[in-house]
Amino acid sequence: MKNILIVGAGAVGQAYGYQFAQAGNQVSFFVKEKHEQSMAEGLVLYHLNQDKKRRRPVHFRDYGVITDWHKARETHWHQIYLCISSTAFLTFDFKGLEQAIKPETIVVILQPGPDDYELACQHLPKEQLVQGMITLISYNAPLPGESVPEPGIAYWLPPMAATPFTGNPKARAAVVNTFKRANMNAAVNTNLRKMAPYATAALMVFLTALEASDWQFDQLKSNVELQEQMLQAQSQAFDAVSWQTDTPPPLWRHAIKGWVIRLLLRTAPKVVPLDLETYFQVHFTKVKDQTKLFMNTYIASAEKHDLEAADLIALNQMTDH
Repeated sequence: MKNILIVGAGAVGQAYGYQFAQAGNQVSFFVKEKHEQSMAEGLVLYHLNQDKKRRRPVHFRDYGVITDWHKARETHWHQIYLCISSTAFLTFDFKGLEQAIKPETIVVILQPGPDDYELACQHLPKEQLVQGMITLISYNAPLPGESVPEPGIAYWLPPMAATPFTGNPKARAAVVNTFKRANMNAAVNTNLRKMAPYATAALMVFLTALEASDWQFDQLKSNVELQEQMLQAQSQAFDAVSWQTDTPPPLWRHAIKGWVIRLLLRTAPKVVPLDLETYFQVHFTKVKDQTKLFMNTYIASAEKHDLEAADLIALNQMTDH
């Protein structure tokens, strides 16, 4: 059994916390004081891999709730997961976190930004850091048009997608083992730090184009001109990331074509056990500040290095409202 602290009790944090607790770990959530009462009432989850129709709510109460780092110091944490956005990461209380970790504590960061790992390294020992990339889909249920017995967090673990982790070999192996024991697929990926910023850039540009299409898949599929602009913007974002991270763009960038985008828009909703179009609109409207942060970062990096950014800028401006 491990003592696991999850910082943030959003859709991702709740899903991870439940899975970890089911595996026999002692889970606690670190939340803002204003959320303490609601957390004490328990959580409701829907595991879509086991309950696609969302008819069997799971009531999760076997966890601790902590609201200040001084209190967190009282427990010897084996692993701490930072389940917060990249925008929240910029103002995160690293000094408070430092009070709670021991030399053996593993801190897992899941933020997708190209600078997030470096920011963490400014405050925490590298040998205790493990970086991962979120592969699950989780959201506040019900989405518009959905029906559930009671509101909660619905989540889906893609069967073929292993959550990748990198970092100190011993620490990353421990995290992968924790995930696997909690019935979540995970794997070591020593190339993650180079790969993740490009995957994030591709997603952020796609989300911007989708928002510019009023979050309608059919509208984006039929707008060939916007698709081409999106592909050009992705290429420009990749070039900016390449300068920013001093890494070459991945070979898979050449596989991103208009017909590939159209195929994914047509087939993905048939594979995922939720209304993917509505999920994108609801979830990524809520975290639009993070999408804008990344897009503005790509543009700033491109301009700093005299790189082409016209399509990136034009696409970004389409969602300035």
